[in-house]
Amino acid sequence: MGKPILPRNDADPLGTDAAERRAMADFDRRMRQVARLYRDALASVPYSVVTVNAQQYQFELNPEILAVMTAEIDRAVDRILLEGGADQLWFTVGYVVPSYQAGTAAAWRNLGAQAERYKLGRPELASVLQSGPYRQRIQYLAARQFENMAGLTAETKASMARILTDGFAQGLNPRAVAKQLTEQAGIEARRGHRIARTEIGNAQRQARLDEAQQAAADFGVQSRMMWFSALSPTTRESHRVRHGNLYGAQDVRVFYTQDGNAVNCKCSVIETLVNDRGEPLDPALVDRVKAMRS
Repeated sequence: MGKPILPRNDADPLGTDAAERRAMADFDRRMRQVARLYRDALASVPYSVVTVNAQQYQFELNPEILAVMTAEIDRAVDRILLEGGADQLWFTVGYVVPSYQAGTAAAWRNLGAQAERYKLGRPELASVLQSGPYRQRIQYLAARQFENMAGLTAETKASMARILTDGFAQGLNPRAVAKQLTEQAGIEARRGHRIARTEIGNAQRQARLDEAQQAAADFGVQSRMMWFSALSPTTRESHRVRHGNLYGAQDVRVFYTQDGNAVNCKCSVIETLVNDRGEPLDPALVDRVKAMRS
């Protein structure tokens, strides 16, 4: 029996940080495209300047034309933010699934290093990635990500359309409206950043939990998850105190459903073999990890 493969303190071995940066840049690019759609629509409407007590702008636009315009923009926004659809969503395929696969590979290496029966049963990573349970987990993952992105898309369309229609209705300066549209697109991009920082890291953790539970079901490999906190200045205390402790997979899942614990979390979990009483087979290693917290 070997020891758990612990993460390196000086690296991001699964590439999570780099993936998050790429995804955030992708959100920025797509939201700029969205902002351009609304600004172009604004610029396409003729107007005249009306001065009463203060300068106002009279837009030559009736409700029917406005309805057609917003419907066309909605479809275009969907093409940008929901590219690929439910089965091949750009965010899922480009960022979340690779993170999930990296977490699965890490769990496969770690469990194989500790449990001979798992190594014999799963001699190649492909035997995991091609299995029915793994493919089913990917389907659940894709459904979750599409739901997240559909929510962001709906909120983006509602916010941007409100700025556009208010500008038309109130006769606001088109330049001011265009500026508001750009600023709102930036707000929506930052919401996308939050999704990236949450979902990419969460996919890696969920993959490890899933494979550990699958190993128990298929081969009777009993493990618990050793918590690794980022131990950075921004680490939440409720996350820091868990460093080095062992938790059941379900306990970890419950923790991440509460109090926004999954948002911006940099913690990771490591599969650690235990005996029938749930005690680590290598308690000295657990003690050394806990000592890092002080």
